[in-house]
Amino acid sequence: MVKSTTFVNPDGSEVDPADFPEWAKEPSSPQQSGEGNWNSEYEYIIAHPDEYAFDTDALVEPTGEYSYALIEATGDGTPELLLKKDSREFAPVLVFHLNEEGKARPSSPVLLDGVRSAGGSRAAVYASASQNGLYQEDHYSTQPDANFQLYSVDGETLTKSGEPEVARLDAIPDKYREVDWTPTTDPSALAQGVPAAAAQAEDAPVEDDGGLTGTVRMITAAELPEIRGQANPNNEDPDSQYFVLWFDSPREISALLAGSGTDTRTVDKYVSLGARESINGHDFERGVEWEAYVGKRVRIDADPSMLSWTTDTSLPGSAWVNDYNDVTEL
Repeated sequence: MVKSTTFVNPDGSEVDPADFPEWAKEPSSPQQSGEGNWNSEYEYIIAHPDEYAFDTDALVEPTGEYSYALIEATGDGTPELLLKKDSREFAPVLVFHLNEEGKARPSSPVLLDGVRSAGGSRAAVYASASQNGLYQEDHYSTQPDANFQLYSVDGETLTKSGEPEVARLDAIPDKYREVDWTPTTDPSALAQGVPAAAAQAEDAPVEDDGGLTGTVRMITAAELPEIRGQANPNNEDPDSQYFVLWFDSPREISALLAGSGTDTRTVDKYVSLGARESINGHDFERGVEWEAYVGKRVRIDADPSMLSWTTDTSLPGSAWVNDYNDVTEL
């Protein structure tokens, strides 16, 4: 039998449910609790970390303690929870997200954080400044460079996005954000939410992970000296045309560099898309199909392996977009 309570005014009219005494109001469902939903889900996880399986083939020597962190990996405003099983060797890390029912579920595979005592291998988990996935970093103590593999959170699966990017350990770009770990015995970090350091700084150069967003422009050779701050080097005809993707602000770009694998640099203005060029009477065309997009704002879905840094004096300079997966008009 379902029971309900109705309150009436002295004139016999029903009282608005919003004016019911607290004990008579309908309880809010978990799905109506907004931010409190993920907070309560994650509170349970850090209070019971030993209930979860950290399946990995890596050498793990648990200390019996756990750590956690909040990051934004999907850009939907709901943070993901990283749960680390502390270890004297590699520490496995689970990534929790909320499913459509508002329940926290771990994703696989397990990521790694820590140091291998033998062999000098290192690993760490990094957040993405653009809030689009997270990175598994790995390197050796004897090497100056580190690999950063981007993973996207796809339901209960962490999916690799593109090839690993390479960056120098002494100059790690801002697009990779260090994770601040907190012991699970201290729940205060949940109340604080995603740390400001993990959010995208307004003036920081960043890259749209797995894509490039900007406006397609056509620039003539006559305009390039002022834009680049130097004279054209190869006697290009002033009417030569160059098609570029012009960025709203500086950002980190990863692209292939001849003989060096992938290199990450800060690009202030643009990447190169195409050219209709004349030098000393010789005509050259490349990527002129981009002319159809001039003046349009687009997102180019391209992996670092599809871009390459210019290694000669050819214009318009910067990195070239040699190939792409998709183009979306915005």
